[in-house]
Parts: sequence; C-alpha cells; structure tokens
Amino acid sequence: MARRKTSGRTLLIDDAVEIEILEPRKRARRSKGYALTIQGTEWRVHVVSRGSCRALKGCEGACDHEGARIFIAAELSPERRADVFVHELLHALTFASGVDRAVPASMGCDEKKWTEVDETIVRLLAPVLFDTLTRNGLLTIPKGML
Repeated sequence: MARRKTSGRTLLIDDAVEIEILEPRKRARRSKGYALTIQGTEWRVHVVSRGSCRALKGCEGACDHEGARIFIAAELSPERRADVFVHELLHALTFASGVDRAVPASMGCDEKKWTEVDETIVRLLAPVLFDTLTRNGLLTIPKGML
C-alpha cells in the first residue's frame, strides 16, 4: 500500500521503493537538470526538444534505464509533461524494483515481448496513478521541474 512520508521531500511508495526529489542541479545542456533518487540511484530528468534528443523520436517521453535518465518533450503543455513524467517514472520503478527481470522470467517471455507487456501495464497504470496522486494532493512537482 502506498504511504507518503511527510518529512522532507521523500515519497515512500512501499518498503522496496522510495523516491526522493532532490534540489535542482546545475542546468544540463539543453535541459533542466533535475534529479530524483530511486532506490539509492540518482535519476536525471531532462526536459528537451524532440528534435535534440534521439530517445524522443516519435515519443513524448522516454526512460533510459542504463543511463538512469528520464526525457520529456519540452513542446508539451505543463499538464501533459506532468502526466508523461508519471508514465516514465513508472518505467523507472519497474526497472528499480526488479519487475523488469522477475516478471519476464516467471512468464517465460523474451525481451521484445516483455517490452510490449511493460508498456501496456504502464499505459494502464500511469493515468490512474497520476489522477489518484493529484486528486488527493499527493503529487507536487517542484516549480520549474517540468
């Protein structure tokens, strides 16, 4: 069950997943260099134009597991950026929690099939999670992050 830790800027999802919103970093080239800590790993959030980022080719957002980076298209409205951020954050959480390794192994599916399954799960959960967090005042994105 999701719980919100009220001290500081940490959101404790459960005993296995903890998200800490850090202060803004020095601006990275072409993006706002914000960072999140997920399970002890610093993930960077970059808001960039679609034309300047190969990861965003044909997408509104992208999650780079190996580089621990989330990319969000700068051309989107602030509301849509927040929605896309939650979507990409779910991808990061499936990676950080080990779901991306445990579930395919238990299903006996290959990487391509898991990618399809993962995207389907995230597409179904992200809008529900975003709506639940915002309606209940549990999602506050730092001003200027997106």
